[in-house]
Amino acid sequence: MTAFRWWALGLALLYGGWAAARGWGIAGLEWDEAEQVLHAQRLQWGYGPQPPMMEWLVWALRQIVPVSPLVALLAIKAALL
Repeated sequence: MTAFRWWALGLALLYGGWAAARGWGIAGLEWDEAEQVLHAQRLQWGYGPQPPMMEWLVWALRQIVPVSPLVALLAIKAALL
């Protein structure tokens, strides 16, 4: 395997482990994540001074795949990272 493939595999395992640990409740919600999970329950044009892109993505993923809001949030964050 090339060095890039090892690096990509290590990065995928790191983020996958992080998302799995957070999804299973080993680590608690951070303040921003709790707020995003709360706002992702229904669509709105804005949530305070911030645009609602992340909340809309969480809402859309939950409409496609029936998962908890936290799992949807972590999946989107891991995909964007």
